[in-house]
Amino acid sequence: RTMGVACARPQIADDEDRRQTALIVDHTAAHAASTFAPPDIGGNQRYVRTTALRALLTHDAALGGCPIMLLRARWMLEHMGSSNTLLQPRQLIEREHPDAFASPQMIDRILGEVLTSNNHHDVLGSSIMRFPGLVSFSYCWLTKAHPDPDGLTLRRIWLPAIEWYLSERIRARWSKRFHFEQSSKKGLSSKPLQPGFETEPGDERLALMSDEELANDADFCIFIDFSSMCQHSGNGAGRRDPLEERLFRAALGSLDVLYAHAGSVSFLSTRLPHEAAGAAEAGAA
Repeated sequence: RTMGVACARPQIADDEDRRQTALIVDHTAAHAASTFAPPDIGGNQRYVRTTALRALLTHDAALGGCPIMLLRARWMLEHMGSSNTLLQPRQLIEREHPDAFASPQMIDRILGEVLTSNNHHDVLGSSIMRFPGLVSFSYCWLTKAHPDPDGLTLRRIWLPAIEWYLSERIRARWSKRFHFEQSSKKGLSSKPLQPGFETEPGDERLALMSDEELANDADFCIFIDFSSMCQHSGNGAGRRDPLEERLFRAALGSLDVLYAHAGSVSFLSTRLPHEAAGAAEAGAA
């Protein structure tokens, strides 16, 4: 499932540069995939099962860490809305805001949602939108040093999209809670839930949740490469250390799983805020 939420063209001077850049990216990704991709997860199963996702999102003892760390949507909405707040590299967030990332328990819950979402299909074979808990953002880096140096893409495009997506997840849980409350009253039957909001085994727990508990349950995981993967700018030395490089390469080799998994959602930032677009045009000139 892909949603266009509003990327400028890459800042590449000419066709030769474009070809060279494509070759570098393709070669790097292919090398990383052949080196780090789990050997027993091949073909389309990588995009249906959660084995490859779990390998990316949890601690890998052989690598020495977690290749990808996912941001919590509620944390982003609470901490990144001010005018002077920018995306930070993963290592800096780990040091200063460890609560920004999804816990192992949250990862388990979200992977369960991914499987459930992937198991639902309408009669035409396409999936009904169920707002699963794994969202990836695809976008254009405005500068080499920072993808969104003025925070315009973050505040004007991403945060409103995150707020809307979270509200839909909360609405689904409120609907289910009301369904169970009505069903429990003798002689009353609840209105059938709309497609995408059907109850699942275990949803009965929602009837016992407070509004805050329900909102926490609706929280979801976000992948943004700059803040989810180890960056050169993240450790103060200007280069990734050997451990960070291993984790980065492992993540880079399996990004296709995040963006193309049948049980996840990708947001494609197909436009830039006006001021950012002007800066990109000037930089490309």
